[in-house]
Amino acid sequence: MSRNLVYVNGQNETITFETGPYLIVKIEGLGIPNVDRQEQKAPYQDGTTHIDSLLQNRDIVVELAITKPNDFPNIALYRRELSQRLCPKYGLGTLTYTDEDGNSYNIRAVVSSMVFPNKDYRDPYMRAMVTFTACDPYWRSVTQ
Repeated sequence: MSRNLVYVNGQNETITFETGPYLIVKIEGLGIPNVDRQEQKAPYQDGTTHIDSLLQNRDIVVELAITKPNDFPNIALYRRELSQRLCPKYGLGTLTYTDEDGNSYNIRAVVSSMVFPNKDYRDPYMRAMVTFTACDPYWRSVTQ
């Protein structure tokens, strides 16, 4: 089984990242998000006393290759569809990640950026970098 991402935007439109036309190249941000450590220091104390650790927003960065076998003329169409489905104005959506073992987890997230790096004219695909931001950093199991 292969890993995939499914995003359902605030308008209940779905887009799937797995194989063509939206092939996952790399995903970052699935692990522990940045931590804000709360510490206290007393006069003359060596080091500090740990009070708490607070998780910050989670940023999930997905690098995609926009391609489909023998369908190179439609890359612009796929790019337009990607831009429409991932419009940040639609608000919070649900991002569901399924790992190689078939375990699925979801998180509420909004698209915070989407970049299309310059394309070399010899490449049969186009790249896209999509950043999802989750204010609540916790993944939830789909089978709770």
